[in-house]
This record gives sequence, C-alpha cells and structure tokens, in this order.
Amino acid sequence: MDAVRFIKERNRMCGRQVTCNANPCPMAKRIIDGENDYNYADVGTCKSYMLKHPEEAVRIVEQWSKDNPPEIDWTKVPVGTHVKVKNFGNTNWNPAIYDFGLYLPNAVHKFVVLDDDRENATNLLWYDFCKLADDVDPEPYYGD
Repeated sequence: MDAVRFIKERNRMCGRQVTCNANPCPMAKRIIDGENDYNYADVGTCKSYMLKHPEEAVRIVEQWSKDNPPEIDWTKVPVGTHVKVKNFGNTNWNPAIYDFGLYLPNAVHKFVVLDDDRENATNLLWYDFCKLADDVDPEPYYGD
C-alpha cells in the first residue's frame, strides 16, 4: 500500500466512526485495549500509534480496507466499462460490458450488461451482482 492510498484508507476507516470510544476502528481498539504498550488514557490518538508502530498501522489499514471495500457509485461508471457479473445461484463471475443507461437500482435484477464488446453486442443480460473488472481502477467510481 503506497502512502497516498494508506492516508485515504485510514481517513475512510476513521471517518466511519462516530467516536472511538463507542465504536472504535481496529487501530483505536488496539489503543483502547492497551496492546503494544499503549494505554488509551495516556495516548488516545491513532496518530501516536502510527508513529510508534508504522508497520502494524499499515497492516491494520490494509486489512480493514480489504474487509471494507468502498461502494461503487454506478452512476459514475461510463458505458462500455468492463465488468464481471453474476446472479444469486451462480458462484462464477462472468465478464461483460456495463451498460450504464440500464442500471436499475430498485429492480429485481439491478444490472443490464452486454454479452460482447459494444460493436458486436448480441444480447442484453440481466444480473443481480456486478463488480468492476480486475483491470479497471475503481477509485474514480467510489461513492461519496
């Protein structure tokens, strides 16, 4: 995890908490629980923890980020973006082309995709689940 990604994900992790005492993030929990020679009453901030335990702080943020991926705002995803789709009973993700104009968030099947590239598309297919293809950078499409 590079430094910019670490800061963004750490801020996202911290920003989800109302207060550290009521619902601590994994880093604050380490401080509150007194792990790594810290006492919450003495330190009380994740910044101090990160200065003393930078490797552990990165590991905590990386794991939290993996466990809590940001949601995609499908209204930001352009037509023709490569995606993977599946339905409830299907465990395999299938490659497809996203058709933004037919994203229906309240429908039974929320995503309509093309089964081929846009020039040669032959079928419109409906799916329950959609995620960006592995080679598509998700960051521009994260919700607020």
